[in-house]
Amino acid sequence: MLIKTRGIVLRVIKYGETSIITDIYTEERGLQTYIINGVRTAKARIHPSLMQLGTMVSLVAHSRDNRSMNYVKEAQADYVYMSIPFQILKSSVALFMVELIQKTVKEAESNPMLFQFLTDTFQYLDTMTEAVTNIHLCFMVQLSGHLGFQPANSDDSEAMYFDLQAGQFMREDPLHQHSISKEYALLMRQLIDTPITASHTLLLKGSERRYLLSKLVDYYRLHIENFQDLNSISVLQEVL
Repeated sequence: MLIKTRGIVLRVIKYGETSIITDIYTEERGLQTYIINGVRTAKARIHPSLMQLGTMVSLVAHSRDNRSMNYVKEAQADYVYMSIPFQILKSSVALFMVELIQKTVKEAESNPMLFQFLTDTFQYLDTMTEAVTNIHLCFMVQLSGHLGFQPANSDDSEAMYFDLQAGQFMREDPLHQHSISKEYALLMRQLIDTPITASHTLLLKGSERRYLLSKLVDYYRLHIENFQDLNSISVLQEVL
């Protein structure tokens, strides 16, 4: 049968001489893999620019549960980015977000709250006029909540260490390498409490930003089985 759905392009690889295989996180079916025929030809019905990483699209696609890949019949832009493709900082953040989603979101089923969160974040990144230097950190914290392991904040002022394994603040140093030191614990508290739309209000130094990013990657590695390295981190750290 045919379905209509919105989606976010997460991965694209060439297939044959004129086609592509793409992973798209869809509103109606979760993560789906599609074949798009003839997209790499001069007379393509679906313009190849639609299949760029992070692009938000509207699809008409075949859907058969017994197939690992289905075919896209029609595709058009669901939202046209106005700044992300043209600003290196925003495009670097967007590519990091795409890679993180691609390596963490695996369910082939609808999750409306997660889909809305992802599309809202990409659109906010595209339209925001404030500094984008912290949005990836807030995104990691918020996405972890949708994946089921959001770090817990604490009202206990004496809980000065954050245990990455337990996902919570502790009064004593957990005495293993998977923790955030007392020096950075307050920043972690602020990060957990800061919505993405207020990420620009966090006053972080470059060294603090890099430290928190490293620890959040460790946090994901501890809570997601077989979590793979993020290739986009090196670029992100250079530009931010």
